[in-house]
Amino acid sequence: TEAIAGSIGQLTVTDNTVEALEFQAVGGAIDGPVLVRGNQVLDLGGATGLSYPLILVDGEGLGEVRVESNTAPTAYVVVRGETPGVVGAQASIIGNQAGLLTLESVGGSFGDTFTVTNNFLATTTDPNLSRMTIRALAGGDIVGGVISGNSTDEFVINLEGFLTGDLITSGNLVRGQTTMQSVGNMGGATHSITGNDFEGNVLIIGLDSLVHFYRMGGDITVIQGTTADAARNWWGCNAGPGQPGCSEPRTAGLPTSPWHTFNGEAACVGSRAVATFDLLTASDSSTPAGNTTPGAVTVTTLQGTVDHSPVFLSGGAGCSAISVNQGID
Repeated sequence: TEAIAGSIGQLTVTDNTVEALEFQAVGGAIDGPVLVRGNQVLDLGGATGLSYPLILVDGEGLGEVRVESNTAPTAYVVVRGETPGVVGAQASIIGNQAGLLTLESVGGSFGDTFTVTNNFLATTTDPNLSRMTIRALAGGDIVGGVISGNSTDEFVINLEGFLTGDLITSGNLVRGQTTMQSVGNMGGATHSITGNDFEGNVLIIGLDSLVHFYRMGGDITVIQGTTADAARNWWGCNAGPGQPGCSEPRTAGLPTSPWHTFNGEAACVGSRAVATFDLLTASDSSTPAGNTTPGAVTVTTLQGTVDHSPVFLSGGAGCSAISVNQGID
């Protein structure tokens, strides 16, 4: 659907099987509301001239947009407000299987909060796929939002204006590089980074952040002039950040203490041993509230059978059981 020098109103597109869904207002706005739900987007290998399959919602300004529960494992999923427009109403990208995901306001600010949750971008060797990007260009502001429960190889936040409302980044799995950048200042807002599993390196530039309850799989760098608190995280070993076996902060003076430590024990109950483990206790022996530290624990035994392994932590804790062979103490 395309409008030249005009606007597009309400759109509902559900349960189709296609290679591309494209809704574009050239010189006009997409007033919405727009719902794109439950569609299957196929990859026909360029047979129709497309380099990649596509879900695109693109206008000089955008009303309410919801892109939800689409199966598009190699598709570009893009929600964009073009120059000089803005993403004016709430944008929601939820529960999609995609190749690449972008929410952007190219020519201005986000006029409302956004939600990007529970999207799955599979790992790939294609450098153009498995990247999730949230950005406001041309001096645009972000008024806040939620980025939660997503899985991707690469994650980028790029803000050329101000963060004027609270932004929550929580419970995401990023297998590679994470970059969070703001040219403007925080405008009194808070960026809370909690309970994420960042397996690669993390770079934070200008986006003041509270970084808690997440598993550091790589190193973290905070560029000078950025305020960040990186206490209450799991760095990969009990000795703490920068020690052998642990990730390390690449920024002098970055607050990292106290950090979380791994605790495990087993208790025999009849012919079974119950193993419990957690990341609930910090290095100063405190037990901070709200712990959502992720992780996976591999359980092995020299005698008997492990019920299940690995165990994925929930709320920073987990357990498994070992069935012990008779006659073994």
